[in-house]
Amino acid sequence: MIYDICTDNYSAFQIFEKNKLKPRAYFIPFQDRKSSETVSLCDERYKSNLVKVLNGKWDFKYYPKFSDMPKRFDTSIVDFDEVNVPSMWQYTGYEKPYYINQNYPFGRKPPKIPTDDPVGLYKTIRNGKWTPLTVDNIYNSVGVYRKKIEISDIEKIFIISFLGCSSCLELYVNGSFHGYSEGSHNTAEFNITDKLGKGENEIVVVVHKWCNGTYLEAQDMFRSNGIFRDVLLFVHDKSYVYDYSVKTPYQNGRYSLEIKAKTVGDGKLYAELVDNGKVLAISEVDGEAQLTVGVVKEWNAETPYLYDLFFTLKDSSGTVIECIRQKVGFRHINIDGEIFKLNGRAIKIKGVNHHDTNPKTGYYMTPQDILKDLTLMKSHNVNGVRTSHYPPDPLLIQLCAELGLYVIDEADIETHGCNLWPIHNINKISNHLKWKEHYWDRVHRMYERDKNNASILMWSFGNESGGYKCQDYCYTNLKALCAEIPCHYEGVIHTRRQAYDVISEMYAEPEYLKKIRDGFSPWSNYPAVFQTLLKAYHVQFYPTDWLKGKGYAGKPYFLCEYAHAMGVGPGGLEDYWQVIDSSDRFMGGCIWEWADHAIDHEGEKIKYTYGGDHGEPFHDGNFCVDGLVFPDRTPSSGALNMKQVYRPVRAQYKGGALIFRNTNSFRDTGYLKIAYALQLDGRIQKTYVLDQAIPAGKCLSIAFDTQVAEGDCFINIRYDDRWSGENIAFEQLAVREKLPNMKIGSAAPLMEKDGSYLFECEKGEYHFDRQSGLLSVILVNGKNLLSTGSAVHTNIMRAPMDNDMYITPKWREHGYYDITEKTEKVVAKNGAVYTATLLCYGGQPIFRSEQNCRIDTAGNLSVTCTLTPLKEDLPELPRFGKVLFADRSLKKVIYYGRGETECYSDFKEQSAVGIYTARPEEQSCPYIFPQEYGNHTDVRYARLVFEGDQGFTIRAVGKPFQFSVKDTDDQSLYRAKHREQIKKQPFYQLTVDGFLRGVGSNSCGPGPAKHHIIEADKPLAYSFMISLDKVGDKNV
Repeated sequence: MIYDICTDNYSAFQIFEKNKLKPRAYFIPFQDRKSSETVSLCDERYKSNLVKVLNGKWDFKYYPKFSDMPKRFDTSIVDFDEVNVPSMWQYTGYEKPYYINQNYPFGRKPPKIPTDDPVGLYKTIRNGKWTPLTVDNIYNSVGVYRKKIEISDIEKIFIISFLGCSSCLELYVNGSFHGYSEGSHNTAEFNITDKLGKGENEIVVVVHKWCNGTYLEAQDMFRSNGIFRDVLLFVHDKSYVYDYSVKTPYQNGRYSLEIKAKTVGDGKLYAELVDNGKVLAISEVDGEAQLTVGVVKEWNAETPYLYDLFFTLKDSSGTVIECIRQKVGFRHINIDGEIFKLNGRAIKIKGVNHHDTNPKTGYYMTPQDILKDLTLMKSHNVNGVRTSHYPPDPLLIQLCAELGLYVIDEADIETHGCNLWPIHNINKISNHLKWKEHYWDRVHRMYERDKNNASILMWSFGNESGGYKCQDYCYTNLKALCAEIPCHYEGVIHTRRQAYDVISEMYAEPEYLKKIRDGFSPWSNYPAVFQTLLKAYHVQFYPTDWLKGKGYAGKPYFLCEYAHAMGVGPGGLEDYWQVIDSSDRFMGGCIWEWADHAIDHEGEKIKYTYGGDHGEPFHDGNFCVDGLVFPDRTPSSGALNMKQVYRPVRAQYKGGALIFRNTNSFRDTGYLKIAYALQLDGRIQKTYVLDQAIPAGKCLSIAFDTQVAEGDCFINIRYDDRWSGENIAFEQLAVREKLPNMKIGSAAPLMEKDGSYLFECEKGEYHFDRQSGLLSVILVNGKNLLSTGSAVHTNIMRAPMDNDMYITPKWREHGYYDITEKTEKVVAKNGAVYTATLLCYGGQPIFRSEQNCRIDTAGNLSVTCTLTPLKEDLPELPRFGKVLFADRSLKKVIYYGRGETECYSDFKEQSAVGIYTARPEEQSCPYIFPQEYGNHTDVRYARLVFEGDQGFTIRAVGKPFQFSVKDTDDQSLYRAKHREQIKKQPFYQLTVDGFLRGVGSNSCGPGPAKHHIIEADKPLAYSFMISLDKVGDKNV
């Protein structure tokens, strides 16, 4: 067939849809009631006999630029490839993957886009500077899809539904143009009945890489293209249900069911509400109906109770034409002053931001992928999802209602790229009302598609698009349709609008939240003259109430993004929740983000790639690798930390009483087995089980005597599912932290041998290099347990974490990664070695390190370390400790500290203090971008066991130390860009730190809190002891 291809739909600003059906709810009709009753949500669209899923093999032709494509397109002579739909060009070999965060992939002159020209002149940040860049090999490419379908009954009605297509689609049927749609993540539907004939029919879809709508889709993700969600063909009789809405009004303590429906043809529609087979209410729906339902069980994320509402359409003889099952949850939302309430109770959103991402298929997620994500979230105590930053597959919304997850449903709007060169105005599009209908189309279609789902907690007008004029237009329109569900949009926090129904911010730090709780306004502390200037010159951007010191007043407060989970971390999550739990005004928040974005190259040298690995001329590196779970959905230590912080019960030990608080808003703890035990010096003494259910939101106090115990004392608590036995969470309460008093015995005699100071003890020998004064040999049974030629050095460097992003340049500038250690002084005598070294950069000393070692005849080596700054204005330190290199015969480490998961000072709720055994090769963490990993905090001792069961033990003196063992070294981690590039060393690197910087979330959030930072302007000191262990020793 021959098609006259439209040339300007994608580039004409006034066109964002043609001949597209009005937005409606997502639902799947069945031919009869029985078929709809038992099918799962995941299977609905695939098992309906009224829906044909057009997934599978499609013919496909790719054109690098629009001018390469014939404008009279003859499908009979085109040499098509074959691709699977859904799929994306960048994942099927037609284009390379392309990751950018804020930027548009072309020069910014909204609404103008490249049509047949290369991207052209651009500016990007390189080495901290805006740099011109000419891109002459990237064009606005085009993909043409063809599908042939057989139609046997032309008396039917045929509606084709595209659940997702980027960036736009032009639909052609049997030789003629039929319609156009923008809005990649919104459903696009067309009635193609009049275009079809009996027998074989041809559907052609033209997809442009970019369209005018691309200016509204600058989300932080791989920018990919194609038909990436299911394509459905609804096959109806002449009478069918087109749309319906279901609301659950709540008045005077009772619910009713309010139904509005739009049908086509002359069939009669009936609604029947069913609870586990029992009919609760039934009514004919003549346009609308209101059902009285009596007493019902309310829906919430803790007890997500759903009823079945069956719509049955019948003809005049009573024959069923079609049947639809709608899951209904009864719930009501109200905002009571500053408190957001569901079903009359304040709630906390323990949430995550969720992108549609699969490392092998891009935006395309199968129902199994979606279900896996949501069940994994639930198992990690997540109760809320923000669909960042677009509507997801509608199945996700349905499953959230079924599984119990609150949803902040977000429109497909982000104009972040306007904040960059050459526009430098985040408000450029949102405050230009010529865009208002483009905005409203996206918000309206999101609402209509998802309106019947109990999981919807808030509607969101998009992300990081400035504002507020187009958003105001959407707010007014949406409230006219749905006054009962609040509206959210963070971007107006920086404008005079300040907020819609809730105040929303991102990445505010815990100390800032405390100020908000206590009535702080961000602008009230500015001098009066500055406030006047703000009013005069920036009144359109800054809210007058803020300038009067009334900011943040009167509405609930929500963190739409916080705790950026890039690499190790996020640190400080528990600090957030200490504040969030302190006031009902705080709604909680959504961690950024759920899953790492990366491209899976299974079987190749580098498995996972990120920005810059595919020849992108401008990109944002590994900023996309920022999830709580890895691309294959393996939970990271960050996910495990979140699981504990989001726990449903919290406990404290106070005044001899163990106090449990149920943080649930609706569910008592009867579903939990709560077991608690006293742990003494790392050993469990006795376990008790709590036999009382704690009502939602209440506390229970029980007497618990710990005075009978002496030593290092903790209370360990487990929360397990009472029926499945699955661990829900745990926590550990410190009762009394007590370290043994370590003493040095009789001085070991000093000897000199082969350029070393040698101390011979009962269990072995210590050798210190005479020139450097550094420990170089630990000899047990004639074997040196340190790597030959190495020595124990002072260490202030750590491989940068992603969350060190903004402090790392300062560390580089001041030479922390290029330190050389120069010996200044060595003094040795019986039982002692004093060493002073200078830590130098570029030949200039910046720190003095002093080491006082005392050695006794039993084989104990006491080490006291100090670090003194020799320059001013040094940046805070990554760490201060000792690094040693153990021989590869190291078999295992037995340690008493936090484990088994890696942990840091502000990131340790996932790791309880206990006694653990670990193999050194098992300590590696598979971060896609190499960085510091594997630390353990609050370590009392670490025993290193080598082949032959000999070794040595490192013991804390005065306070616990931090400890890690790696099969690589920090410099290798520092240099590598992918985990496959990490160089395995012929030794194991052991770090013993007195001070180690916390994690924070400064990849896109606050750095570590002050008490987790190591200031470099004052001396630091700590101590530890090494004891030699021979075979059979049980001295730990």
